Order: sequence, then C-alpha cells, then structure tokens
Amino acid sequence: MSNIFRKVGISIILSLCFTSLIGYTEVRAENVDDDPWIAFAEDLKKAADVMLRDITPDDELTRAQGYRYLSRLVRAALDLTLEFNDPNQPEIVRAYSKTTNPGALSSDAIYHMGFINSEATYRVYGKRGNAPLFEFGVYDGALGLDESSALVGAMTEADLFVDAAGDYEIILSPVKHAGNWIDTSKNASYLLIRQYAHRWHETESATFKINKIAGVGTARALTVDLAASELLRASAVVRQLAYTYAGLVDRGMQSRANTLRVLPHNIDVSLPSGHRYATGWFKLEENEVLMLEFTPEQVPYWGIQLSNYWFEALDYEDQGSHLNNQTVHYEDDGSVKILIGSFIEGRNTLDTQGLRQGTIQFRWSRSELEVPRFKSTLIKR
Repeated sequence: MSNIFRKVGISIILSLCFTSLIGYTEVRAENVDDDPWIAFAEDLKKAADVMLRDITPDDELTRAQGYRYLSRLVRAALDLTLEFNDPNQPEIVRAYSKTTNPGALSSDAIYHMGFINSEATYRVYGKRGNAPLFEFGVYDGALGLDESSALVGAMTEADLFVDAAGDYEIILSPVKHAGNWIDTSKNASYLLIRQYAHRWHETESATFKINKIAGVGTARALTVDLAASELLRASAVVRQLAYTYAGLVDRGMQSRANTLRVLPHNIDVSLPSGHRYATGWFKLEENEVLMLEFTPEQVPYWGIQLSNYWFEALDYEDQGSHLNNQTVHYEDDGSVKILIGSFIEGRNTLDTQGLRQGTIQFRWSRSELEVPRFKSTLIKR
C-alpha cells in the first residue's frame, strides 16, 4: 500500500507543479506588449516573405530546404548578435558549419570570425597549420548584420610570416606595426578568416587566439535592453541574408540554364585576393545528366560545387557534390569531364541530391591565368 500512496503522492505533486506553471503562463500573457522575446518572434515572421514570393520555386524539396534554411539563419544570426559581437571581449570562433550555412560558402573552406574595434589594437596568434590557402580579411561591417560590408585590409599566406615552430602572430591596429600587420583604421569592425584545403581529412587547420592589447572600452554587460536590441538585430539579419542570397540566385537564373559563364576579373571585392569565378545553374529532368568539359591549367586551387536555390553548398563538411583540382580525375590529355545529376554514381560526379534545379560555382584561385571555358552537354539516361 505504501507504494500506491507514494505513486499517488508524486502524481499530486506533479499535477500541482504543472497547474502552477500553467497559471503563471496565463498571468504573463496579460503583460507581453513590451516583452523582448515576443517582439523578436513577431519581427522574425517577416522572414517568411521570402518563401511567399511568386519567384520562389514551389517544388516540395526547395520549399522544405527554404524553411530549414531560415531556421539555420536564426542560429547564425544569434551568433552574430547576442553571442560573439563584443569587440571589447573578442573571440575568434568557427563562423559557419553544416547547419549554419548562410550562403556562397566553399565546400573546401573553413571560416572563422571575430568582432573588433577600429580604434583598438589586437594580437591574433596561433599555429599556422598547413592549409595551402590562408586569408585574413578585416571588414567595415559584417554581411547581413550591417548596412554594408567592405573589405578594408587583408593578408594571405603569401605575405604571412610564420616562424620555424609553425607559429604566427598578426597585429590588427590603426597604427602601423612591424611584422605581420593589418590596418584597421578605415572603420574595421569584423574579422573573417578563410582557409582552403583540397582534402581536409589530411590537413591541419590553423588555431586562433585573440587578445585586445590596447584601446578604450570594457566588455559589455548583459542587460534586458541589450538582449532586446540584439534579438531584433538577429531577426533583421535573418531577413537580410535570406533576401541577399535568394536575390543573387534569382539574377543568376536569368541566364541560360545548364551553362557556366566566366565572371569579370576581380568581381568579388569582398575577398582578400586571387579568386576568380565562373557561375551558372542547372535545370534537369529526372532522366537528364549535365556533362561539363574543360581543360584547366595547373593552378594552386580550383574547385567546383553545387548549391541549392538558397545558395547553401549541398555538401558543406560532406562529400558528393564538389570536386577540386586534386580530387578530380583527369583525362589523358589533361581535360576534365564532370557529370551533374541526381543520385548518380561514378568518377567525377556531382550529386544534385534530388534537386531539379540549383546553382553551380567554380572558383579559380591564386593565378592570373585565364579561367577555363566550359562545354556543356545534356545527356539522357
């Protein structure tokens, strides 16, 4: 009998607890007009507009990816606002991942970020690792977070001094320093670090630490007002990024499908240096495969990958929808043939993962040689 009473007693206690919680919620519901979380949720609703446009593809997979994409943007936006956006308590953190992939990422790159103050002096240091392409860029504004974002200073692996032990140190400041130095005097507020590798499972990533060594200001205190303002900034970031990348894809899809066109030299001024591009989009029926043929020169890096309508790399941190100049198979004459299609297997294949349409990006890096021209052929299977 004691066990029965004990179970009954626990049930009564749990019932009282839940009743208490429900009652508390009902009381709070009368006082939510100025609640920061309610304001955030209401503002976040506006991001749904990108899903409701006539121009947005209405197939099941693209729409499902779109709703998932918005949820991923929320995670990325909160990192850009509430979590790491304090230049007086700087951190360098992984910027993107498989589930925080805002758009236009290279599947062969790892990205790190940090926030800085243009009037302060920072020391960034760590182990260099052995990624062949290594880029530090400081920006006036972060894409999506601020009204504009412009590269104001940079350094690549070509100019970075690394000591015999593999250690590096870079000073970020408005006043010139000896050694590795990036000028931040032109309103620099955001640091973005890119590393590119052909095979990350065989590559050692760099490590990153940052200290503020001069400059006024103290770490910000978390208050309700700060949380409220940063939550609203986060909802704005979600809308801005969603429309930015969908807009890029919309403009790209005005060109002919299943072809790649070479973009003008230095069109992307947001990157430190040495990247050129060819872009296009695929539109395939279930029984169609797109074959791309080109003959590349030997360069430090080139890569080709597929993205969905939301400009998310289909295989960021995975394999199957991208290739580069060391993972591709070459023909005897040095040419390359790549097949693009849904759930196809074999050598030099890029899997569209069930998508009927999406984007193709080709990066050509650290070379002044001409970007190769592509021949495209639709094949029935």
